[in-house]
Amino acid sequence: MSVRIGIQGLAASYSDAALLQTAGHATKVFCDSFSDAFAALAAGKIDKAFLPFENSTSGFIAENYQLLQASGYYITDEYLHRVEHCLLGPIGSRLSDIKVVISHPQALAQCSRFLKDHGLRTEPYFDTAGAARDISQMPGRAAVASMRASQLYNLEVLMQNINDEAVNWTRFLTIEKKLSWSKRAIFSATAADFQGLMADVSQYRFINLLSQPMATEVWGHRYYIELASDNPAVWKDLMTKHKGLTVLGSFDAKR
Repeated sequence: MSVRIGIQGLAASYSDAALLQTAGHATKVFCDSFSDAFAALAAGKIDKAFLPFENSTSGFIAENYQLLQASGYYITDEYLHRVEHCLLGPIGSRLSDIKVVISHPQALAQCSRFLKDHGLRTEPYFDTAGAARDISQMPGRAAVASMRASQLYNLEVLMQNINDEAVNWTRFLTIEKKLSWSKRAIFSATAADFQGLMADVSQYRFINLLSQPMATEVWGHRYYIELASDNPAVWKDLMTKHKGLTVLGSFDAKR
């Protein structure tokens, strides 16, 4: 029986394309939202979730870090996928016909300069491929989606490579219920825990630091710290020393 992996979006979404590259043998389970993917994992409907967490243009996806923090599950792998956005319209349409562009908020953010320069209004949609599938019934609208979506949903390619940055990569992370220590690890910490941890960071390779406001504490922040070490055994020692740390995952990096 093949592994069941949940992704956000439909066929020809970027999640679909990325999963095809890294685990084409898997049974794909399409989920409408990021939270639906976590819910499917909790319910045992999937064995893993495969979700975007960061983009080289639009930054990190705060919602997925929050969902991961709340779930108690773990990052176990990563995959880096190059994203090239197209503007797609109904067959026979032209760019001058388009007034509104729909797509996933992340895709719209990654093409914001192009959309602004062409005077196009935007509306968020649950998925890039979902937007592509549905615009044939929406006169005057176009979708930001992949070239593959244009082929699958029979759409006109109005413009190719509309992303703001020519080099546009998305980092996908695999989420599972079990943790296995590897050379890269991501932890979360409150401000108090973070201050103590910084004194020890010189013992590890510091990779990344993200922060986001905490809804439960005015002006409070939660920090996400990514570290690397050639000796995975150090992560248990780190958590023993800093009791407030929460491990969000451990994996072998692809970059």
